[in-house]
Amino acid sequence: MEMTKNLTIILVHGAWADGSQWKGVIPFIQKAGYVVRAVQLSLSSVEEDVARTVDMIENAGSPVLLVGHSYGGIVVTSAGNHKNVVGIVYLAAFAPDTGESLEMLLGRRQSYGAENIYPDKKGFLWFREEQFHNSLCQDLDAENGMVLAVCQRPIHSVCIGAEMNDPAWKNKKCWYQISTDDQILPAETQNEMAKRMSSEKVFNLDAGHLSMLSKSQETSSIILEAASYIEEF
Repeated sequence: MEMTKNLTIILVHGAWADGSQWKGVIPFIQKAGYVVRAVQLSLSSVEEDVARTVDMIENAGSPVLLVGHSYGGIVVTSAGNHKNVVGIVYLAAFAPDTGESLEMLLGRRQSYGAENIYPDKKGFLWFREEQFHNSLCQDLDAENGMVLAVCQRPIHSVCIGAEMNDPAWKNKKCWYQISTDDQILPAETQNEMAKRMSSEKVFNLDAGHLSMLSKSQETSSIILEAASYIEEF
């Protein structure tokens, strides 16, 4: 398919996941004429994940719209400072301020999902398989939830505690999608982050944490609305 837009949309997944979780979004973006890329994060350190994302930004050869989900929000908040990045879309994502970490933001409120995370001997954090569906994707069917639980990729605890230095949302145009039925990152915390970054627009979706899977068309529309806005300026 011929890409007709001078804008690359780079998708950045969260913890316990990989780039395949954008499978419902990618076709919509391509059909709209945009180049779309999905980063495969290591989930071993924020520094490495930011570096992988910056490499993809620099290889794009065009302006870039970053899209981050969950932990991916930490990554795009740092990588978004690159001069080629013209906007950032947060999907139920962590958007830390200077000195804040994912752990600090998650600790603002108690959540059902956070209680089901446990470490292994090497410091990687896993989600209890039997609680994965109810915690992260209760709006998907049970079979899909089971597959995601079995295929989960753990995130290292150093990623959870890493503090933000220079948040890109302070100087880039941003959009935020709140998942109102999120069982791990409370909607109230998402709303607070969206408000303080002075988002161009805030979207509320009746969705669990994995909104790009349960509401693929809706999240794609949010991304494409941001992309269209950027192209106008």
